[in-house]
Amino acid sequence: DARKEEAPEYWMEQIKTYGNSADRKIKSPVLVVVNKIDAYPSHEIDISRLEENVELIGGKVFEVSAFENKGIKEVEKALHDFIEAPLKDNTRLINKTGEQYKDLTRDIYNLRYDTIFKDRAYLKQEEFAELLNKNKLLSQKDVLVKELQELGAILSFPHPKIKNPLYVYKPEWLIDKIYHLFKVAKNEKAGMIDILDLPKILDCKESQEIKFIQSIIEKVFELAFTKSINGESFLFIPDALP
Repeated sequence: DARKEEAPEYWMEQIKTYGNSADRKIKSPVLVVVNKIDAYPSHEIDISRLEENVELIGGKVFEVSAFENKGIKEVEKALHDFIEAPLKDNTRLINKTGEQYKDLTRDIYNLRYDTIFKDRAYLKQEEFAELLNKNKLLSQKDVLVKELQELGAILSFPHPKIKNPLYVYKPEWLIDKIYHLFKVAKNEKAGMIDILDLPKILDCKESQEIKFIQSIIEKVFELAFTKSINGESFLFIPDALP
């Protein structure tokens, strides 16, 4: 915000510390947008210094005015390029997994968009293995799951306490389900949900989907727990309690 100093150096340090992959080989793209330059052309932020800091971590600074429609297209293009880059240039990953990785990435990423997968929220372990086998990459399964998660194309939660029939799935599918469950718990159920109500609340037809989501909430995120009261089971969500 050009109206005030937002301590950009602090956020640059946070990005350098937490914004990269664990092995530091993948760096998160950084776009810094200074808004309202029409109203505050002589803003408090030192743009030259900010650009130097951002360029050090592989980013770029944009000065924009939504009111005058200045710089908006440049930001849109940069966002588009950053999002598409992992699917267009997989040099680091190709070195690990072979030339077919790029096609496989698109196959799984297109769980969202391809007509074959448009009604699918997830792939079971055997379906995922079949997809890898067709691409002659079954031996690279663990590497591919890790890399595709870093691309944001899939989610997978291998966990010793979860017998996970839903091996890889759309990130938005799980996020939407959990968000809606917590919303209902807070606004309608006072933090206590009858287990028998979960199929309706989550809009899930298969019991394995419900068990999986419940396990993620309880055992991975540790945001809820199940308790029996008078012979009936309830899901308690402490953050949603009145």
